[in-house]
Amino acid sequence: MNRLQDELSLADFSTWIRPLQGEVVGDHLTLFAPNRFVKEWFDQKYAARVLELWREMRGQDAAVSVRIGSAR
Repeated sequence: MNRLQDELSLADFSTWIRPLQGEVVGDHLTLFAPNRFVKEWFDQKYAARVLELWREMRGQDAAVSVRIGSAR
């Protein structure tokens, strides 16, 4: 997330990325958004870039999903 933080304004990062919680199982990253609005905004604006960064770290089979709720 440090690379993404460097790419975004402080306001955007604090509003759309910081509220997310994450859970990693193998090469799958599940992000949990606090509500539907944050999830939909993230999906539209940032999901593709997060997937790209995650695959750089974990390989091309890595996956990212976003759900509403909180990590266990």
